[in-house]
Amino acid sequence: MALQTLPFMANVKLHLNLIFKINYRENRLSFFYALLVFNLLIPLTISIVFYLIMFLLAGSSSFDYDTAFSSILVYLIVIFLYGIFALLVMITAAVRRLHDLGQSGWVALWLFLASIILSFVYIGSNITLGFTLYLGFTLYLLLANTKAEAHRFSELSNPFLIETK
Repeated sequence: MALQTLPFMANVKLHLNLIFKINYRENRLSFFYALLVFNLLIPLTISIVFYLIMFLLAGSSSFDYDTAFSSILVYLIVIFLYGIFALLVMITAAVRRLHDLGQSGWVALWLFLASIILSFVYIGSNITLGFTLYLGFTLYLLLANTKAEAHRFSELSNPFLIETK
């Protein structure tokens, strides 16, 4: 029996079901799916929908400054709330990925906090320092091989894999 990663949509649904569960492991492809959906596809879809709504409102005769301001404010609130949700999904996915690599999930929390702190401390031309740290950590999680030998998280299951014949 060989192990295979869950199909794309099943993988995304499982990420939503396991949003607060970190006592698992996660393989590279599942982490990539989470990164793709929650950090790119959904925010892009939200933005396109709001821009289409703004475009349609701009053509109406009742469109004025207050309507534009209200629409932009709603858009910013939705993006902010979604950003918090996506951050929770990605932190738990990163913890599960670290477990797959044989490392503690606390590493993810400290690196996310360090990225945020560096972004606020170096506001201005050096704001990229926090982003670079986050990007490097994400690339590490995407590219590092699963630790094959036994480690302290070996007994944790990987719900993102299914057996195939």
